Amino acid sequence: MDYKNRIAKILFLIGIGEMVAGLILAFVFGTVDVGYYTTRYEVSWGIFFLIFASAFVGGMILIGFAELIERQTETNQLLKQSLGLSNKQFGATDNTESKMEGEPKLIDTKGKIDWDLEAEDTLKIHDYFFKEKKRYVNEIIATPYPYKFIVIAGNKEHLIKIDRENTNQVLELNLLDYPEVKDWLDGFEEGL
Repeated sequence: MDYKNRIAKILFLIGIGEMVAGLILAFVFGTVDVGYYTTRYEVSWGIFFLIFASAFVGGMILIGFAELIERQTETNQLLKQSLGLSNKQFGATDNTESKMEGEPKLIDTKGKIDWDLEAEDTLKIHDYFFKEKKRYVNEIIATPYPYKFIVIAGNKEHLIKIDRENTNQVLELNLLDYPEVKDWLDGFEEGL
């Protein structure tokens, strides 16, 4: 087996080792002296199968745990690929410290929006900034203007729109082209 996870590889090897050792020990302890006047050995099949079955079951349990760990590692890799994240953003499996600046938080606009805010919106915005701009999102502020967000990334404010009518993609807009949003943002920041 070609395991990518070290723990899975170690558990697999221990499981195989346990089964091999169980086979050897089954022969050693299952062989009994049955000779009265001469030394004559025979295998006691009951003892042999008892010892070997115990080792086989224990080894298979360890191999099963190794498979579970390997499948979880593969699932994590696929999830990271689909989100476009590296080990540092996803939660490194190699016990290194992650330097991600924290999860982007959605700032509550105190009920001032009258359009549906979907959970995927924040994920799309986060993915857009990480893939396109190589930046982390610090804050996401939903504006009262439909599907428009103020995103603070890298200490800079960005105006983002989710194009729900056509492509359902993240579009970056120029904040200066939307003075009403800029005015709302200034008033919102003063109210915080």
